Amino acid sequence: MHTHKVLYADSSFDDLSDFERSLTSVDANVVHGNCKTPEDVIGSGSDAVCIITELIPLNEMVFQKCPSLKLVYTNNVGTDLIDIPAATRHGILVCNNPDYNFREVAEHTVALLLSLIRKIPKANGYVRSGGYDYNYLVPERKISVYRESLAAEVQSLNYCRSNRWGIVVNRILSLFSPKFELPLH
Repeated sequence: MHTHKVLYADSSFDDLSDFERSLTSVDANVVHGNCKTPEDVIGSGSDAVCIITELIPLNEMVFQKCPSLKLVYTNNVGTDLIDIPAATRHGILVCNNPDYNFREVAEHTVALLLSLIRKIPKANGYVRSGGYDYNYLVPERKISVYRESLAAEVQSLNYCRSNRWGIVVNRILSLFSPKFELPLH
């Protein structure tokens, strides 16, 4: 019999079997809450020692109604869903996932960058309105020209250069030219 209840309040993942197996060594039972609101979390997790959330805010009311709670984990980069001062008052640790979706964010960053270079939003509107003039649709700059100026522009973005997201952006952009590399330091 499991002695520790872990409530995964609102998982967006279809299969949590790896997660569940990893917790068997600490005698934990994972409960899938399918929760939509903080009230649902209380209903499913009033006896949980850990609550995991992706989209549901956890606040003072949740912490008061879940007296066994020791840990809250948000499967997000930020902790804005968690009332940290309230959690602290109740002696509850708060953890987040700083690497959540970093690859997807990097890929989307490059996709948006390429979309702007190739004028895709502007061209889409123009063509949908019935226009077609190649000169109107010519890219802002060729990607090979843009690469060099991008390095200088990114130089000022310390965040982009100093985390896993920025490193992946750099790797993707380097595929356009083996010589191209964003300055990471």
